[in-house]
Amino acid sequence: MSKLDALWEYQKADLVTDDFENKAKKSPRRVKLLKLRALIAEMQEQLQKIKESLAAYQENVASFQGEIETQEGRIASYATKLEGMENSESEGAAELMAELRASIDKVRSIEKQLAEMSNSLTGMDRQQKEVRMKAMKARAEYSQLKAAYDEEFKGASEELGRLRAARNALGEKVDAALLQKYKNIKLICSPPMAKPNGDQCGGCHMSLPSVVLTALKEDKGIVECDNCGRILYQP
Repeated sequence: MSKLDALWEYQKADLVTDDFENKAKKSPRRVKLLKLRALIAEMQEQLQKIKESLAAYQENVASFQGEIETQEGRIASYATKLEGMENSESEGAAELMAELRASIDKVRSIEKQLAEMSNSLTGMDRQQKEVRMKAMKARAEYSQLKAAYDEEFKGASEELGRLRAARNALGEKVDAALLQKYKNIKLICSPPMAKPNGDQCGGCHMSLPSVVLTALKEDKGIVECDNCGRILYQP
């Protein structure tokens, strides 16, 4: 068996192994597990954002409530001062009335904002509960599906191990430098070897120069396609 014959046999086993591994990666259970995992991560991110928003709202509520207490204290103080004034028409009384009205307006404005925030908090709380419920269902489905996939993966792993072992055994029969060349080409195009199809490369289907065809016929060592770089194999 020539070097290229051995490499061709290796490639056949290599392609079978790759095909099995790719199909395993595209297993419906695995694909669904990945989608569920992404969904769970997305919902966890949503919950974190809701938590941060709730904390910010609650901090604002406490601040507004403190401001209301401050303004109510001022209102009481203004009212007391006005009651003690003998001349309610004086300039000082007018200024106090203006400040009193400003404090009352500010309290009303804050109360309106608090009412709006209360509605927002209720909505966020409801959204948080909904997302948590969905996340719980997704986790339960993920756990159940993963148990089934783990059994499937175990069988697939055993078969993949056998295929890799068979491929590696064939690789031991290939010249080390030639095998490395094969692997380097595979990084660019696969399969790395191709049979000529008439005067064309069986890989890229481009015409081969006459000098390449001659080299193949005369078995002049390793011959590559000038276009795609594949190793040409002529049995």
